[in-house]
Amino acid sequence: RETVLLYGGLLYKAGPRKVDAFLRKLLDTMGKKPSLAARAKCVGLIGALLPDLMGYVVSDPRYEESLRLVMDIFDAEKSKAVPFRDRLAAAEALGQAGDPRLAEHEWVTIPATRNYWIGAQS
Repeated sequence: RETVLLYGGLLYKAGPRKVDAFLRKLLDTMGKKPSLAARAKCVGLIGALLPDLMGYVVSDPRYEESLRLVMDIFDAEKSKAVPFRDRLAAAEALGQAGDPRLAEHEWVTIPATRNYWIGAQS
């Protein structure tokens, strides 16, 4: 995993075409009809790469499709066969890519204040 993350950073310096080819190969490892576990593992790995690829957008449509389908990891019945580490990595990837359950309008602005008390101080 760490080697793949370092390699992704090196390819980023070589240009987006190199990154596209690399991610295409990663997505190919899922197979023609990937299981939820295979999708979760692949999406998790790509999601871990994205912070080092600032400004890069994954062009392969299989990534977006897999992100959408990987939402099943939050269903206890459907995700039984997916190892915890892969579910966690996929959840982190969703966080990087933008979790569709968190719409922009649900964010609340907290106004600046000089006095903010926590716990017993209040």
